[in-house]
Amino acid sequence: MFHVTHLPTVSLAVFAAILTGLVLALGILPGDVEVSRGFQSVHVPLLSGLMRFGDSAGSKVWLFSLLGVVTLGLLSIRRWRELSVLAMASSFYVFSPLLKELIQRPRPNLDGINVLVTPVGYSFPSGHAMGSGLIIGGVVIVALLVLKGRPVAQSIAAAAGLSVLAIIGASRIYLGAHWLSDVVAGYTLAALFLLVATRFVGRRLATARSLSAREGSLHQSPVSK
Repeated sequence: MFHVTHLPTVSLAVFAAILTGLVLALGILPGDVEVSRGFQSVHVPLLSGLMRFGDSAGSKVWLFSLLGVVTLGLLSIRRWRELSVLAMASSFYVFSPLLKELIQRPRPNLDGINVLVTPVGYSFPSGHAMGSGLIIGGVVIVALLVLKGRPVAQSIAAAAGLSVLAIIGASRIYLGAHWLSDVVAGYTLAALFLLVATRFVGRRLATARSLSAREGSLHQSPVSK
């Protein structure tokens, strides 16, 4: 039976499927070239350095280093729910290279697009976007759970995480490594998998608590009169 709570998951899945189908059918989507050329034409002091930061922050080395540090922190304070969400979310990272090989979309290589890095492999979806969306997004969710009841701290954590994600996504276009649609697909898939991980862990915990409460009531001795 379909529930309203399933709507965000289904919507993200449908959008990702439509976007993938359009890429397979058209190759380059309307707006991809225009966004890349327009963004690369912007010359603002320090923009190049910020985009280089985004390139590094979305790399596997930095992402898995962040994942390791946060994992150790959660282990030390015994936050098993948050650890489960982060572990499951990050495990979906394996789908990025699989989808790249399946779809085999070429990297940007048109005249007027400056490729300022040396990207490896295929283009769709963006591995930087999907990986950072899963891991940094997962860390943000963990922070929101750990900081429950502290709205100011939660807002700071969310703003910091989303800002870094925005820089990483922008860097893929500015540096000529990806099209806009690659980045959108990466973040869409990351959001979908984060939602799946969060709901799956939440339901498992709710089921475990329900069973524990039921067993506890069965083992209670009857009250004597």
